[in-house]
Amino acid sequence: MFDVHENFVGPSVDVSIETGLYGGLDGGAFLEVGKEYLVFAYRSAITEPWYAGYCDRTAPIQDEQAAHDLRLLRERKDSHD
Repeated sequence: MFDVHENFVGPSVDVSIETGLYGGLDGGAFLEVGKEYLVFAYRSAITEPWYAGYCDRTAPIQDEQAAHDLRLLRERKDSHD
């Protein structure tokens, strides 16, 4: 279960996100309890709950790429408000 601190698209409430749907072959088991992440998750007919995989841009919030993505997302959100 994730606590959603800031949302750009999708649910703005706490949400469950599944990882490792293919027995870990998708690298899904990369999230650590207690760390903050910028999560890029999706939902489809196959993955009814939200899903995030290792190949997505999901990363610890301290990661340089995640910080860059977060700035861009905030800029985009501000321009649409």
